[in-house]
Amino acid sequence: MAQPFLIEDAINFVEGGTEPNQYGYGLIGAFGITYLGIAISTAWYQYLTSRALTMIRAALISIIYKSSLDIAVGTVEASSPVSLMGADVERVMSTLQWVISTAPNIIQATIAIWILETRLGAICVAPVIFVLILAYASSQVAKKIRPRQRQWMQAVQKRVAYTSDVLGSIKGMKMLGLTNMITGNVQDLREQELQKSKRFRYVQIVNITLGNAANMLSPVVTFIGYGIIAKYSSGKAPSAATIFSSLSLLSVLISPVNELVSAIPNLASALECCNRIQQYTEGKKQVDFRRLTCEPRVSDVETNREPKYEKSESGTSIIELRQVNAGWSPEKTVLHDFSVQITAGTLTIVVGPVGCGKSTLLQILLGEGILHSGSVSLSTDDIAYCDQTPFLTNQSIRQNIVGNLDYDQEWYISCLRACALDVDIHQFPDGDNSRVGSRGISLSGGQKQRLTVARAVYARKKIVLIDDCLSGLDSETERHCFHQLLSQDGLIRHTGATIVLVTHAVKWLPYSDQILVLSPEGRLLQFGTYQFLTSVPGHLHNLKLNKNGFENASSITKLDINSSTSDSPIPDEKKDEEVAGESRGRRDPRNLLYYINTMGKPAFGLFLLFTTIQSLWLSWWVDANTTRPETDLGKWLGVYAVFGILALAFLGIAAGAPMSFISATDSGSLLNRFTQDMTLMDMQLPMSLLLSTEALGKTIAGAILTCVSSGYMALCLPFLVVALFYLQKFYLQTSRQMRLLDLEAKSPLYTHLTETLDGVRTIRAFKWKGYVLNQNFGLLDLAQRPFYLLLCLQNWLNLVLDVVVACFAIILIALAVTLRHSMNSSLLGVAMVSIVSFSQTLSSFVNYWTSIETSLGAIARTRRFVAETPAELSDGAAVVSVEWPSDTSIEFKNVSASYQVSGPEVVQKIDLIIDAGQRVAICGRTGSGKSTLVALLLRLLDPKSGVVLIGHDDISSFSPETVRGRINSLPQDPWFLPGGHETVRSNLDPLSEATESQIQVALEKVGLTEQIRRMGGHDAEMRGSQLSAGQRQLFCLARAMLMRRSKILLLDEATSSVDVPTEEVMMSLLRTEFQGWTIIAIVHRLQSIQDFDRVVVLDQGRVVECESPTVLLADEGSAFAKLYRNGGWQSS
Repeated sequence: MAQPFLIEDAINFVEGGTEPNQYGYGLIGAFGITYLGIAISTAWYQYLTSRALTMIRAALISIIYKSSLDIAVGTVEASSPVSLMGADVERVMSTLQWVISTAPNIIQATIAIWILETRLGAICVAPVIFVLILAYASSQVAKKIRPRQRQWMQAVQKRVAYTSDVLGSIKGMKMLGLTNMITGNVQDLREQELQKSKRFRYVQIVNITLGNAANMLSPVVTFIGYGIIAKYSSGKAPSAATIFSSLSLLSVLISPVNELVSAIPNLASALECCNRIQQYTEGKKQVDFRRLTCEPRVSDVETNREPKYEKSESGTSIIELRQVNAGWSPEKTVLHDFSVQITAGTLTIVVGPVGCGKSTLLQILLGEGILHSGSVSLSTDDIAYCDQTPFLTNQSIRQNIVGNLDYDQEWYISCLRACALDVDIHQFPDGDNSRVGSRGISLSGGQKQRLTVARAVYARKKIVLIDDCLSGLDSETERHCFHQLLSQDGLIRHTGATIVLVTHAVKWLPYSDQILVLSPEGRLLQFGTYQFLTSVPGHLHNLKLNKNGFENASSITKLDINSSTSDSPIPDEKKDEEVAGESRGRRDPRNLLYYINTMGKPAFGLFLLFTTIQSLWLSWWVDANTTRPETDLGKWLGVYAVFGILALAFLGIAAGAPMSFISATDSGSLLNRFTQDMTLMDMQLPMSLLLSTEALGKTIAGAILTCVSSGYMALCLPFLVVALFYLQKFYLQTSRQMRLLDLEAKSPLYTHLTETLDGVRTIRAFKWKGYVLNQNFGLLDLAQRPFYLLLCLQNWLNLVLDVVVACFAIILIALAVTLRHSMNSSLLGVAMVSIVSFSQTLSSFVNYWTSIETSLGAIARTRRFVAETPAELSDGAAVVSVEWPSDTSIEFKNVSASYQVSGPEVVQKIDLIIDAGQRVAICGRTGSGKSTLVALLLRLLDPKSGVVLIGHDDISSFSPETVRGRINSLPQDPWFLPGGHETVRSNLDPLSEATESQIQVALEKVGLTEQIRRMGGHDAEMRGSQLSAGQRQLFCLARAMLMRRSKILLLDEATSSVDVPTEEVMMSLLRTEFQGWTIIAIVHRLQSIQDFDRVVVLDQGRVVECESPTVLLADEGSAFAKLYRNGGWQSS
C-alpha cells in the first residue's frame, strides 16, 4: 500500500524541483525498503500457504483412501476414487490458493478504495461499482459452471472407467477380435467428453474475459468519469502525480478484486469436487455382522509379529451359522435358511452346482455381503482368504506372499515347495524378487492362484477359506498342492487351521472331514462325512472316485526345477525408467512450435500493441491536459476506451485457439495415458497457454513502459535479460523436472488405490487395513515431496523476481533523482505504475510457461508412445475372402517363439498338423507352452521362426485383427464389454448380428434363461458380479455360439471354473453346436478327454506326445497316462 505514496512523492519531486537532493536520496532508500519488504513478506506468506496446501492435499488423499478400505464391495466403480484422488483433489488445491488469499485481498481492496477517495473523490466508487457489476455477471456465469463441469467430469469418469476396463482385460478383447470395436467406443466416449468440455470451456472463457475486463477497463471507467467531472466542475486539472498515484492505486485495488471475482467460478468448481469427495466418503460402508464368541486378541498381523498358534481343540465348533438368509443386495437372497456348524481343525469341502452360492458362503464368513436374517458366529476372526479371482499387487513374489509379516526363510521355502512355486521361481530372471505386474499380469492363471494360496499358508491363520483356487492347475500340480497343503500331513493341516474349501473337483471329497452340499436354490442340501453321504441317497451317492496313488504322500512326483520355459516371462521394466528419465532431461522445441502455431500470431501481436499503447496514451493525455486543460476531452477519452476494449477483444480471440487444438487431438492411441497426460492436455495446457500469453504481453509492455521514462533505463534491459535468461535456465529446467517427478510420483498412489479396490475383501479378511494404510502413507509421503518442493521452487522464483524488480525500481528512482531536471514526470509515472505489477506479471509468465512445458511434455510422451511402443506386426496386406477360412486345417511348421526378442523360447520347433474338423486337447504342466500355441494362432504372438498355417495360408499374411475376427475363442477368464453399463444383449451379441430368438435359444441351451430373467432380461444392464464364475463361463459359451465366424474354436481352460455337471453340459454343447468344427482346447481336467480325437502333450515348450487319448491311455508309460492317473481318473 506504500507504493502509491512513493510514486506520488517521486513525481512531485521531479516536477517541483524545489526539494533538496537529500529528499531524493531518502526516496531511494524508501523505495529500496518498500520493495525489498514486499519481496520478503510475500515470500513468507507464500511459504505458509504452501505448507497449508500440502497438508490439506495429504488429508484429502488419505480420507479418500481410508474410505476405500471400508466401502461396500460393488457399490462404486474402481475408477471413481482414482478420479477423485487425481482430478478432483488437484482442482481443490488450485482453488484453495485463491481462497486463502481472500481475507488479505478484502483488506487490501478496502484500504485502496479509501486512499483512492482522497485522490479522486467520489469517482473512487466507479471502479468498485464496475467490478461489482462484473462480479454479479461472474456469479451468474458461475451458476452454469457447476452443472457443466459435473457433466464433463462424469464424461471423463465414464471414459476412464471404460478405458481402465479395457486395459484390465485386453487379452480377452484381442482373443475375441473386438479390438477395432472397443477402440472405436473409446474414441466415441472421448468425443462425447470433448463436446461436454466445450460447453464448460465456453463459460470459462466468458468468466476469464470478465476477470480481465476489470484490469483493462476499470482505469478507463475511472478516468473517463474523473475527466468528465473535472471538466464540468470548478476543480483544477489533475496533476501527473495525482493521475499516476491513482493509477497505481487502481492496480493495487483491481488485482485483489480481480482475484476475488475469479475465485467465484473456481470456488464453485472446487465445491463440486468437494461434494463428490464427500459423497464418496459418506457412501455405503461394509458392516461386519459377524459375532465373535470369544474375545479376539490383538492381531499378530497388525503388530507385525510372527503368529504362534496351538492346534485348536478337536470337536469344538469354530464356525456356526444359524438360519442365515444372505445375499449381495436387499432384494436378492442367495443363501436360504442356512444352518451349519464347522468343527475346529477340520477340512470342510463345499460343493454344489454353478450359481448356488458357494462363494457367497465364504463371503458371509468374511463379514461381506448383506445378512438379511440369522446369525454368523466365529470363535476367531483370524482368517486367511484365497479369492477365486487372485488378488496380487505389483510387487515381488516374496512381498506378495510375506505381506507385512516377518520373513521366516525356512517357513517361506516350505510354503513355496508345498505350492510348487519353487519350480516357477527358478524360471524367473530375478527369482522371487521378480515383480508380478499389476493384477499379476506377468504370471499365468495357475501361478496366480498358487501365489495367493502360498500367502494364505504363510500367514498361519486359524481359519483358511479357499475359493476354488486349484481349478486352474494341471492335474499333476493340483495333486501336488492338495496333498502338500490339505491332506492329513499337509502344511495347513499341520498348523491346526480350520479349512473351508470351495471346489468343483469332487475327486478330493474322500480327503475331507465333512462335506457341505448346496442345492441350486442356495439351501443346505446335505452335510456330513464322505462315508456317510455316499452311503445314503443323495447328491454324492453315485459318485465313484479313484484314490489310487494318493494315499502315500511320498508317491507325489518330484517336480523338475531345471525347467526354463515360461508362458508368461517377466517383462523388463528398466526400459520404462530410462524413457522416464529421458523425458525429464530433454525438451523438444517441435512440441512448442506445434502448439504455438495454433495460437494465432496476429491476435497475440495486436493484444500486445493495445496493452502497451493504452498506458502511453494516458501519459500523452496528462501532458496535453497540463498545457491545454480540458481540450479535446472526447478524443482522449474515446481513444483510451477503444484501446482498452480492443486489448480485451484480441485476448478473447487468443482464448479460443486452444480449444480447436485440444478437440483435434487424436485420443485413439492414448489408452495407457488416459489419466494424467490427458488431464494436462485437456485442462492445464489451454488455461496455461491463455494466461501465459496474457502475462507475456503484460511483461513486454511493462518493460517497454519502464524504459520510456529514461533512455538510461534501456541500458538496464540487457542486464535484466541476462539475469532472466540464467534464472529461467535454472528454474525452468528444475521446475520442469520437478513437475514431471510430481506426476510420476502420483502413479504409485493410483496403482495402490486400484489394487486396494480390487482386493479389498482380501485386505479386510487378513486384517491388513492398517498395513495398506501405512503403505499409502509411505507412497503419499513420496508423492508429497516433489509437490511441496515444486511449491517452494515457485516461491523462490517469486522472491528472486521481486528482488530483481526491487533493483529495477531502485535504479529507476535513482535515475529520477539524478536526472530530475531532464526527466518527464508523466513518463516517470508510467514507468513506476508499470513496476507495481511488473513483478507479478513476470512471475506469472514464468510459472505459466513452466506449466505449458509440463503439458507439452504430455504431448511429447504421447508422441513418443505412439512412435516407440512396439505394435503388433500388421504386415499382412493380403485380401481375405468372405469365406476364409473355408479349409479349417491348422499346421505349425517348425515354430519357435518367445515373448521377448532376447528372451528364452517358450515353444521350440513345434511341428503339428491338425486336420479340419478334429477336436484336439492340449495338456501339460503349467508353463509348458499351452497358452502360447493359442496366442500364436490368434497372432497375439508371432513366431520367432517357422510359420503357422490355417487352410494352407500363412496367417502372417493377414492382419492380426483379421485373423482373430475369423476365429471363435473362449478365454480362460470370462470377458465382458468394458464400462459396466452395457446390456446383456450387447455382451452376448457385441456385433449386433443375432436375432432376438437366436439370443433366447442360446441362453436356453446354456441354462441361463431364468438367471437372465431375474437380472431384468436381455436389455438389462450387464454386471458380471451378478453371475457366479461358472455362470460367467456359460454366458461366454453362449456368445461363442452366436458369433459363428468360421468353423474354428479355441478354448483356453474354459471349463476350469465350473462343476462337473456344468462341464458335461458344455462338452455336450461342443458336440452338438460345434459339430464338424476344428476345436483346440487347453485342458487341465481330463474327465471328458474321451470327447477329443487327439491329445497333444507339451513339456518345456516341446510336443512330447500326439495321439488319440485311447492309444495314449493304453500305454501306461506315456506322459499323458501319467497325467491322467495323477488326476485321479480311471481309464475305461
